[in-house]
Amino acid sequence: MSAQHPDAPEAADALHELAALHGASARYPEAAAALERFVAAHPRDPRSADALARLFQLHRQLGARAEAEAAIDRFVALFGRTRPHQAARLEWARGSLLDPRDHAVQLAHARGFLRQYGRKAAPDQRALAEVAIGEALLRQACGGRDPARGCFELEASASPEATGPEAAVEQARARVEALQRRATLREQLAEQLARVGGGHPSQVRVQHELRVAQRREQRATYTVPRRCGPTTTAAVSAAPRDAELVQRAQAHFDRVLALHRRGGKALHSQLASDPEGPAREAALLDAVARATLYTADAALTGYLALRVPEGLEFHVEEWRHGSGVEKWERAYERQLAARDRSVKRLTAFMTEKRRAAAELTRRYAELAALGVPRWSALASARVGVVHEAFARELERAEVPASFTAEEHYEAYCDALTQRAAPLRRAAAEQYRQCLALATRAGASVEQARACGQALDRLEGTSGEHYEMPVKTSHVELEAAPERVGVVTE
Repeated sequence: MSAQHPDAPEAADALHELAALHGASARYPEAAAALERFVAAHPRDPRSADALARLFQLHRQLGARAEAEAAIDRFVALFGRTRPHQAARLEWARGSLLDPRDHAVQLAHARGFLRQYGRKAAPDQRALAEVAIGEALLRQACGGRDPARGCFELEASASPEATGPEAAVEQARARVEALQRRATLREQLAEQLARVGGGHPSQVRVQHELRVAQRREQRATYTVPRRCGPTTTAAVSAAPRDAELVQRAQAHFDRVLALHRRGGKALHSQLASDPEGPAREAALLDAVARATLYTADAALTGYLALRVPEGLEFHVEEWRHGSGVEKWERAYERQLAARDRSVKRLTAFMTEKRRAAAELTRRYAELAALGVPRWSALASARVGVVHEAFARELERAEVPASFTAEEHYEAYCDALTQRAAPLRRAAAEQYRQCLALATRAGASVEQARACGQALDRLEGTSGEHYEMPVKTSHVELEAAPERVGVVTE
């Protein structure tokens, strides 16, 4: 009828009904053609606005980008003033036609949208644009890395210690020879002390001279490693970031969070009354989750920069005290003061590190509280990084330069390793729950693989928790568990 009597009053109804029938029968090219004819013949019909919106969706589904963009342009020209919110939604949807890998184009689109529709767009639409701009800037700041995967990396600490089987054999041989020489020195010490007699004034000096000789022998046969732990232990560190870009990105994330706080229940009520409300609600939560994550990640960067203080000294030669030799007594006092300063510095570091860890945990808990499985997973994975980074920092701490004996090195590093043990267990728990949630929630393969890889890395296994290895130079964590926590021991 619409073809035979195009000017009849019923023609518009017939053409509109024809498009609906084609769509219901999944004949999308025919439905698009009918809608094109309807809009062309009846541009001022009240139904033309929804027809153009549907036409955009059909052309996008059919891969006809030019036709989809033309539908948006026609909608804006015909209904931009009378339906500004719908025009804004369509203009934002134009971004789905762009290449997702071309981040510069995506950034330009988001900026253009805010310039044109900043005040006309609904709060959820502005939030989507703001977070897109912030995310693009953060990607640039992190050298092109996906910011959701984290702008931090695992780096093996540079170490001058020799490695390999030949070096191990040589070190073992040197230790045997050192033990033999120490036995000889002990015999000499006993002989000297027997000769001078107990309580003789020269007894202390004899002891000192032989101890000095013994330490020289130790230095010649055993070199104290520069850091604790094996040379293969890697540290988690923040990747290089452009501070100015990070600051600009954070301004956009702050606006997203402010929009969400101001909107509150009123915004959610408004979305609930919209036919597209569930989709818009999900998109808004996604934007808020991203802003929350990146805001917390900014604090994570500072946390990773907190390192165990260097130049610590804990070795005090008690034998110098009470010797009556002024030079030895002064050396003892210096050692005692250095130890007290070192204890104070190390205590301050541990306090600050724990406080920062607790604050990060709280922030990531806010992300988990949004109730979106993917982002709840990410929140817990990040807490796993918090614990793991702390543990690795303790395990690869710098060894005090005054340590010359192997027993001093082992005692110091063992104490730090014991402090790191509960942190490692907490990190493993987070990654294990992360893997479970990523699998249960139907997350992407990359998410589950990243969680399993993190757990394998932490526990020294290979593919036990997830058999698909990830070849990457930086931490890629995109999943995690239902609860997040911090170790305070």
